Amino acid sequence: ITWKQGKLLGQGAYGSVHMGMKGDGTLLAVKRLDLSSDKGRHVFDTYNMEKTLLEKLKHPNIVRYIASKVVSKSLAVIWMEYVPGGSVANILQAFGAMSEDILRHYTRQILQGLHYLHSNAVIHRDIKPGNILVTVSGVVKLSDFGSSLRVTSTLQKGSGGLKAVQPVGTPNYIAPEVVRAKNERDYTYNIDIWSLGITAIEMITAELPFQEYTNHMALIWNIGRLSKDKPNAPKPPVPPRSMSEEGRDFILKCLEPDPAMRLHSAELLKHEFV
Repeated sequence: ITWKQGKLLGQGAYGSVHMGMKGDGTLLAVKRLDLSSDKGRHVFDTYNMEKTLLEKLKHPNIVRYIASKVVSKSLAVIWMEYVPGGSVANILQAFGAMSEDILRHYTRQILQGLHYLHSNAVIHRDIKPGNILVTVSGVVKLSDFGSSLRVTSTLQKGSGGLKAVQPVGTPNYIAPEVVRAKNERDYTYNIDIWSLGITAIEMITAELPFQEYTNHMALIWNIGRLSKDKPNAPKPPVPPRSMSEEGRDFILKCLEPDPAMRLHSAELLKHEFV
């Protein structure tokens, strides 16, 4: 691909995303991964994993992969479709809290994207407003698969289905079982459903849950202790009372602290809210 780099669209832990233009004038998004840092080996593995995943994923609610290349010892790039609407995080910044109708419209599409991923043995592991892109016509696309996990390679099948370990993700959106996971403790696809519930509350209120914990360790520790019925344990966030009954019920079902009781994407797609 012959291309020219344009403005910075976003910055991540291992690199940046820029607007790009191909030789024929087509606009695209270019993820640049820095291989020169002390985490270079890990960044290279992340690049390979993300590229391998994106090559196989084809769905209207998943950002479209174009190509990728290791350009030099210090740089790898992934070219993807450019989504000019930006992310849900950008939209919240620009317009504030969303109406319930917009929340419903976006949530249905996020769920469809998640259901496709989960059906293809992929856990996203970092669902949040910054990783959910929106086209100018309101089509939602999940992006940033740098934390994702392909369930076949790294995992063993346990009695409770497919399992994964390693706490990753952005702290406020992490499911309680991810915090509690030791090497022998596990989690599965519906950690993405918890993150969707937190994201939905943020979309409808323009406020991120758990902001009362200013200390990172206190935040993680308390998320790991969340429970609906244990005395003295912190409770999961609740949707605003101003929401419709089905909207509140949907979010509460996503934010079920017990992963065994939390619904999966296929079940939630049948919920009356979406």
